[in-house]
Amino acid sequence: AVVSTQSTGTNSNLLGQTDFEIDDHKSLTYSPPRVSLGDCFEMFTQEEKLPSTELWKCPRCNKLQRATKQISLFSCPNYLIVHLKRFQAKNIIMFDKVDKHISFPIRELD
Repeated sequence: AVVSTQSTGTNSNLLGQTDFEIDDHKSLTYSPPRVSLGDCFEMFTQEEKLPSTELWKCPRCNKLQRATKQISLFSCPNYLIVHLKRFQAKNIIMFDKVDKHISFPIRELD
């Protein structure tokens, strides 16, 4: 259990040990990292190496080989709807909320 001391602004556990200063706690000064929509498209279209569990079968020699993949955007429709991930898988059961702020223009997105 934690006991808060108003006069000093410190928190102490039941053994009387001081843990941290309240004014210096990182959650009070935290601001999520900012990323632009263009940065998102750049990350989405980066080349990625496939893991050894996803080998590619060469059509010439029929052997399984390590490979890379890359998504490319050649043209976009007049109206493009972008869905951003809100959660990231931690493991099979748990998810973390993505807290990055994505900045984007309202007009002249071209």
